[in-house]
Amino acid sequence: GFLVLRFLQGFFGSPCLANGGASLQDLYSLLYLPIALTAWVPSAYCGPALGPLLSSFAVTAKGSV
Repeated sequence: GFLVLRFLQGFFGSPCLANGGASLQDLYSLLYLPIALTAWVPSAYCGPALGPLLSSFAVTAKGSV
């Protein structure tokens, strides 16, 4: 079960990382694109790494484990 869920997570989560920069290029002009990318890049690459860590603290604080 865990392997299937990890596959689904990677399959549906990877397009956000791959296409996010291109979507920002469609939304912002060339003048504001570096500012938008500066905000997007850290969140896009730190999010998958920090998400499980922060959720483990949230589950522990709620007391459901």
